[in-house]
Amino acid sequence: MPRRLPIRLVRLLAVACACLVPAAAAQAAAPGNDLRTTPTPVTLQWTAQSEFQTLVQASAWGDATTGPEDAEPLPSCTGSTGFRSMWYSLEVKEAAVLRVTVVSTDPVRFQPVVNVVSPLQEEVGCGLANDVRQGATANATAYVTPGADGTPQTYLIRVAEVANNSPSGGLPSLTVRFAAQDVTPPHIRVSQSGKSTPAPGVPTTYDALGKIATTDDASQVNPATALWEFHDKLADGRDVTKPRKGLRVNYTWISPGLHDVVFRVADFAGNQSMYRFSTLVRDTTRPDVKFSLRPPEPGARRLRITVHASESVHVRLLMTQLGRAKPLMKRDVDFWGDREQSRSVPLRGAVRKGLLVISGYARDLAGNRTELPQCVVDPVTGQGRCTAP
Repeated sequence: MPRRLPIRLVRLLAVACACLVPAAAAQAAAPGNDLRTTPTPVTLQWTAQSEFQTLVQASAWGDATTGPEDAEPLPSCTGSTGFRSMWYSLEVKEAAVLRVTVVSTDPVRFQPVVNVVSPLQEEVGCGLANDVRQGATANATAYVTPGADGTPQTYLIRVAEVANNSPSGGLPSLTVRFAAQDVTPPHIRVSQSGKSTPAPGVPTTYDALGKIATTDDASQVNPATALWEFHDKLADGRDVTKPRKGLRVNYTWISPGLHDVVFRVADFAGNQSMYRFSTLVRDTTRPDVKFSLRPPEPGARRLRITVHASESVHVRLLMTQLGRAKPLMKRDVDFWGDREQSRSVPLRGAVRKGLLVISGYARDLAGNRTELPQCVVDPVTGQGRCTAP
């Protein structure tokens, strides 16, 4: 009868044998963007440059997998599923043209295919390296947009190989490039500070940077391109255009009336917007007027007055005399410009010995009215007094 080894010794031998058995090689982990649910985010400036570039080593794509969802939708440029998918995502805020290129250092070992998938799971772009010559490139171009309501949408980009080449040593690396051209001009919003109705001679701020600002959600607004044009009139009535640069500018209107303002601005992709609007410039400031007169003597048939107004004015004068039933003078006189001017105004008859009362008002071209002082004059003595209104 054979001898039996002690149970404890058998157990020790079993443990020793187990330690001598080599461990199975651990399977390498798939890349982080192996699934369409975990894509690598791509950030672009949207100015048609190769703004995002990534180098994919063989150690990454060689461990990528392919599942049934990778063929939804099926790449139209190959008609086959493709293998070892890697996924990228791009948030789109404005309509743009997206271009994705993939270059393999060895197209024989890895012939690339790339397709762009919309949020509706529809293919909008597909590119295939059509041959296996060195430098062959897979190019996919797609027109991408935000949602119909303007909210951002996320597009997916899939990179895969056409043939299922088994991973092995010396596999090629991949260069994946993303470039996009913003094709949407800025959305212009402007505001006007100060009074709702600007006045001549008073600076008014025109602003495209305020709370309701001009925006561009892709390549952003380029401040260096901001240009305002103010269509004004000179004092002699000639039209003039006054340019101002910047997103926020001050402009002082020369003349009242309805004037056009044009604002132009571009984004960093070169898309330009233009906004034209009209602004009513209204003079609401009463003219500053200094008025004096030379007391007329009995028998005089004219009145000498002097006016210095801050702007062109229309002066209406009324002169009565004690003992007369009708006014001795009721006349309109125009004074142009900002300077002191004297006029000799004819009367309706000769001045008598009774007290004279002279009053009136000055009105500017916008209709703003300033009352003149009332003057009481004795033509005999030449004495008198003017009372402010």
